Amino acid sequence: QRPSLRTSLRDYVSFYSGYKACAYHSLLREARTAPIIFATHPFLVQDELFRYLGSLDTAIIDEAHALNIITHSIRREEYRDGSRIAEEVEGDEERGAGRWILENWAFRRRDILVYEKYKYFRSRSGRIIHVGDEVIKVQPPLFLLQQRRSRIRRFVVMSATLYPIGMIKKLWGIKRVITIGKLIEPTKNRLYVALVLPGITTKLERRDSRLYRAIASLIRFIQSKLPDKLIVVFCVSKDFAKQIADILGKSVVADPNKIKSIEDNLIITYARGKLSEGIDAIAGRNPDVVVAVGLPYPAVDKRFLAIAGKAAEIIGVDKRQFVRDYMNSEMVGALIQLMGRAGRRKKGACIIIDERAVIFPSIPFVTNTISLKDAVRKFFGV
Repeated sequence: QRPSLRTSLRDYVSFYSGYKACAYHSLLREARTAPIIFATHPFLVQDELFRYLGSLDTAIIDEAHALNIITHSIRREEYRDGSRIAEEVEGDEERGAGRWILENWAFRRRDILVYEKYKYFRSRSGRIIHVGDEVIKVQPPLFLLQQRRSRIRRFVVMSATLYPIGMIKKLWGIKRVITIGKLIEPTKNRLYVALVLPGITTKLERRDSRLYRAIASLIRFIQSKLPDKLIVVFCVSKDFAKQIADILGKSVVADPNKIKSIEDNLIITYARGKLSEGIDAIAGRNPDVVVAVGLPYPAVDKRFLAIAGKAAEIIGVDKRQFVRDYMNSEMVGALIQLMGRAGRRKKGACIIIDERAVIFPSIPFVTNTISLKDAVRKFFGV
């Protein structure tokens, strides 16, 4: 008898193993006739996985911001070598690629791996760009959904960070938008407050030793006023976090799973790291206070600009405006993600330290540390 619907994955593995069947492939076959399927994003993006899902009435794409621009990449050398190998192998109709792989696995293993990587990249949809030593395919999700329409009647695109909505509608081809709540909205369990001080910002041109010392001093102040609260500080980058941690005599936490105990009430980490991705507890404790040091804009390098520029070209919008919108989208997504670590199971406060935080109309701001202390202590009732 099959396991009941509400059971663990281990029970399914045990069930199919009893019939000497691969649990993974058995569940893939079951998906074709299942009334409800939970799958990861690759099952929507990759043809090899999508074929297992059968025909669907509705596809609900959660955390859709992760697919705002779909990319596939390969090193330029691998692309060139793979193209040459493909011409050699696929031109021999008598032997075929499968036989060539079997005959040469022991002698040309690197060539085989390069060929398979090239073949995978070649089969992906998107427009090609060249950036440094990379060849990248860029595909806005609008065209992915068009490809999938033959087997999916309706799409529901969901995320707490689909922003700005005008850009999102263009990227996804969305016709109807339903907004539930605000992008950043205080609740009875979560306080948002920004500390806005002149000159305190993580803009690249403002970063120097004076700024690092000033921010470290502000963190010490917050720590001293909330000694019994676990405070997690998210800096805009790993390098920025190291500067602050060195001044405070701390280490930067990259992997919270490796922390067995907490020496004091302060953790220094960075945005877009493991801790901001959804880990709720650190050594068994949940964060009480999250401090966002700066607004976590993405690194705007040649690769970022090339990908965003190509996406803008594909959907037919102004490149400069799209790059600005996409930067803001990535920043807001990272900020909401890291602030979501506080207030999940009990009261939590989210503090943003950056003079630019006034751009968020729903987040109240204070202009001195005394007002910050009063707001946070009032919220926690201390």
